[in-house]
Amino acid sequence: MMKTGVLIALIIFWITVGGVVGWQLIKGTAAVFPSENSAINQSVQTPSASNSGTPATVALTRTELARHDNSTSCWLLISGNVYDVTNFLPLHPGGKDRILPYCGADATQAFATQGGEGAHSSQATQMLAEYKLGPLQ
Repeated sequence: MMKTGVLIALIIFWITVGGVVGWQLIKGTAAVFPSENSAINQSVQTPSASNSGTPATVALTRTELARHDNSTSCWLLISGNVYDVTNFLPLHPGGKDRILPYCGADATQAFATQGGEGAHSSQATQMLAEYKLGPLQ
């Protein structure tokens, strides 16, 4: 009987720990994504070109958009707004390879047609807002 009580206590403990850790992971993931508040005067804080980690204000121009054209820094232009989807690449249900060809470019049509396979869901559109840097200048 004593062993059963200990076993039940251990199960409850691990379920509780798992729930707390899971909740922290969910909260932590949300904090990683940029919000609309990160767009200040149509500029964005990004690491400087020297990679020193010091933020530098960058204008959201086509030239700047084109610099973010790979899996380590993927910005998309969708309907006149720039989105940094770098952190979303590994989470994309269709795989990151569906997004990578559009990094640094206008992805309006691709997003609207889900790469020619139909429209994205309203949930996908809502998620996109989390990555908005601001309007293209």
